[in-house]
Amino acid sequence: MTPFKGQSGVTPLGSTTTATQGWGDISIQGLVRLHQDDIHHVHVNLGLSLPTGSIGQEMVHLHPTMLWSQMRGFDGLQLGTGTYDALFGVTYTGRLDAWSWGAVYRGRMALSDNNAGYHRGPWNETSAWGGYEILPGLSATGRVAATIWDRIYGHDQLIYGAQQGAVPYYQGGERVRLLGGVERLVKLQSLKPIRIAVEAGALIYQRLNGPQLGEAWELNTVFGFGF
Repeated sequence: MTPFKGQSGVTPLGSTTTATQGWGDISIQGLVRLHQDDIHHVHVNLGLSLPTGSIGQEMVHLHPTMLWSQMRGFDGLQLGTGTYDALFGVTYTGRLDAWSWGAVYRGRMALSDNNAGYHRGPWNETSAWGGYEILPGLSATGRVAATIWDRIYGHDQLIYGAQQGAVPYYQGGERVRLLGGVERLVKLQSLKPIRIAVEAGALIYQRLNGPQLGEAWELNTVFGFGF
């Protein structure tokens, strides 16, 4: 942030940088199989997000009066939601010869306000993907993902100021991403396959509620194994 001298001044006082770090919220989820055959598989996932991440993180801020003060960090700097959130979704996957495909819906909804008097609005994401096995155990994948997340309802009275990060209405938006990658299944004797995947992608559509940080690209990696 770059504050300027005076309430309507044009002389910059310098720039300030703020960051927070620590544990976020912890989620507990379970899967319930609805259908499975040689090609198709469908299951639902249900879970609960626990408010283990802090919502009381603070920042040191330079005011136009040239005074430094310590205050509650903006919503985007908080590590958690402060609420118990319901997690839910459904996943479909299919596989035939060298081809694989699937679709997934995931949702998240706060069950109440947190102790600061607000909650984050619902979050929903839908994605569909396809893959082709180039070599045994090595597949190329492509995916499209659409996400809609709502603004913050209520307001932490300790978050204030003229900056956009302090405005609950300047949260939420919509985005659509295209991604591609590779996936490798490593088979070890007497163990289930280990899954290693790398995926990268970029936005093809984005609409944000007011001025806020957008997204340009992303890189995802996965290392998974089963028992």
